[in-house]
Amino acid sequence: MFLDDDTIVIPETRSAIRTFCRNHFPGKMAFTVRQIDMNNHIRVNITKNPRRIDQGCYFMHSDLVGIRRFFAIEDSDPRLFYEADRQFYRSIRIETEELWVDLPVVGSIYNALR
Repeated sequence: MFLDDDTIVIPETRSAIRTFCRNHFPGKMAFTVRQIDMNNHIRVNITKNPRRIDQGCYFMHSDLVGIRRFFAIEDSDPRLFYEADRQFYRSIRIETEELWVDLPVVGSIYNALR
């Protein structure tokens, strides 16, 4: 599990994912969760607004990550820095769609450390 610099994972998220894996989705390797903002409003519901994806919204087995990396290079479009987590998610999800489950739980808090 890895996050950006200002997102907090709700402590129960890890055990919830583990429980869902064992009991309901054996063989699945990646999960998306909803994310709230500091005002307790749903910021990302992956089934409704996937364009706002944040690293705190997806969790996956390290085997799916492999050697993929998305970093903007010097003098490139600055949006690449901001959108790296979306690019990373999209590239993996497209190739491994059958291994994903969208969980209807809140798993992280956006910008909690700002």
